[in-house]
Amino acid sequence: MSSMRWIAASVFLLACVSHLNSLGGDFHYDDQHSLVENPHVRDPGAIVAYFSDPATFSGEAAMAMYRPLVVLSYALTYALAGYSPWPYLLFNMLVHALVAMLVTLLVADRTGQVVLGWWTGALFAVHPINAQVVNYISSRSESLAIMGVLAAVYWLGRGARGWGVAAYVLALMSKSVAVVGWPLLLLWDRGRSVRAHWWPLAATTALYVAVIIANQFLIRSLAQDVRSYGVQLYTQTKAFAYYLYLLSMPVRLSVEHPLVESHAPGEAAVLAAGLLLASLVYLAVKNRSNAAAVGLGMALLGLAIPFFVPLNVLVNEHRTYLACFGLLFAITGSLRAGRSALAWAGAIALCALVVLGWQRNAVWEDEYTLWSAAARQVPNAFRVQSNLGLALYERGELAAAHQALSRALELNPRYARSWSNMGLVSEGLGHYGAAESAYKTALDLRPDLAGLRANLGRLYLGNGRYGEAIAALEQALALDPGSAAARTNLGLAHQRAGRLDLAVAAYRRALATGGASGELYNNLGLAYQDLGRLDEAEAALAKAVAMSAGEAEAAINLKVLQLRRAGLESVALFEEMTGAFPQRAALWRSLASEYAARGRLDAAIAACRRVIALDPTDQQARANLDALLQKQRGQEVISD
Repeated sequence: MSSMRWIAASVFLLACVSHLNSLGGDFHYDDQHSLVENPHVRDPGAIVAYFSDPATFSGEAAMAMYRPLVVLSYALTYALAGYSPWPYLLFNMLVHALVAMLVTLLVADRTGQVVLGWWTGALFAVHPINAQVVNYISSRSESLAIMGVLAAVYWLGRGARGWGVAAYVLALMSKSVAVVGWPLLLLWDRGRSVRAHWWPLAATTALYVAVIIANQFLIRSLAQDVRSYGVQLYTQTKAFAYYLYLLSMPVRLSVEHPLVESHAPGEAAVLAAGLLLASLVYLAVKNRSNAAAVGLGMALLGLAIPFFVPLNVLVNEHRTYLACFGLLFAITGSLRAGRSALAWAGAIALCALVVLGWQRNAVWEDEYTLWSAAARQVPNAFRVQSNLGLALYERGELAAAHQALSRALELNPRYARSWSNMGLVSEGLGHYGAAESAYKTALDLRPDLAGLRANLGRLYLGNGRYGEAIAALEQALALDPGSAAARTNLGLAHQRAGRLDLAVAAYRRALATGGASGELYNNLGLAYQDLGRLDEAEAALAKAVAMSAGEAEAAINLKVLQLRRAGLESVALFEEMTGAFPQRAALWRSLASEYAARGRLDAAIAACRRVIALDPTDQQARANLDALLQKQRGQEVISD
């Protein structure tokens, strides 16, 4: 027993070591709406709602899914580490390592051969197709569900009914794919314990399905029509054969694959795949007591769900997670342990898979590496081009980004995210009219996206359209109250519009939602200062200085405030600072204020004009300039 633990531990360690380079990865794709932009993850008071409301799964109402354990894992990690990606990736890696260890224990227990258990677990641990469940944070739903299912099978096989049922419940709360748990038990353990223990899983499954239906969780999760069930059946029959190819030859892995929908059962690819599927089902049933047939049955069971549930993406590598275990067991279970030739072949295969897996992990490093790799394999996929365009934008390659997004919109002009991304790129290129049009088109397609309204509000803010900015940002916050960025921009819009009390309120709300930054505290300090609340202004500016090491603006603003409160001359300081930092509009704004306070109208007017030249959207500076010019004309009249 002690040796078995060491064997399982070695597989756990192998899984971790082979995926160490995944820890340098980033958030990807669905991670944005389900984690980064999900206000429920940041709200400790929403924990109970995770288990009663599928809408807590995402920041987008249309993406509601009942996966409370997944959301809870996000929330706990966020509470500990915020939005640093590596702790989330570490969690995924550890879950995968635990699954690999369970694979080892299950195979060793069923076959009585520790060596076969180790080889099956080790190959599963390093197989490159499983890189997705480690590197793609959102796919932890798959690994958590399968971990719970395998743990249930393991414990029930040993007579630990309570632990088995508990593990299965947790699996169901991770992803609905866990419903394969009870038929898997029937397939796996046809011996001493199956008759005594299969029914708790069947009863739990029935209860889960009843709760899902009663609360319309499934209806809400599948509210959007994807494709007809006929098309889904034909396409997934073809996809089944494609999955077997990827599992057997994992050299063309991608976040998206070049599989297209099939609309008729008579297509050659569908017929061929259907014949293969039927043959494998026949072999699995005919030889059901054979270990290899059991593994084949597991593979079939693992790939069964997409046949019945239409999903947006036709092929997704994480859907092969259970099937990977099954296929590997079908291979190892048909071999005789101890043959040196087989051992050498296994060692070579293991090393090759480690290398391929390490390379696959590297592809997930960031959005650019992920989507540029996908674009090389699937250049005509609109989601690939859309996400590649966003990745290029974030790298500052605006021309290339515009080209990719133009291609994405050509392929599918009704994909809202492509329009949103095009808005960002157009804004970066200075094409503000095109950016506004792109954002509005995206909103017509997806009015529920808070990020779109926040982007539109930021665009209006940058163009001095403060009323429209405030309206758009308030709409964004109605959809996502926890967005610190939207709240900060709302405060800045109020501040530039001269609504200082509202600006302070917005900044304080942004701080309460975890949006603390040097820039935010600096803006808050300036708002307090303009309101005459100098103690609060000094405290806020001091925090800004502490959080923005190396930034001169907050330090200067704090020093000026302190000089003012001491009754000391500050004009000279601002003259010195504008000389040192001539491109900082805020310094020229403060210098203009100092000149005006001392009646130096000509100098104040010149400083205001410099502010406007540096920041043409500053309406407050324009208003100050108009007031100063009127005052100057008045003095000239009196002089005459």
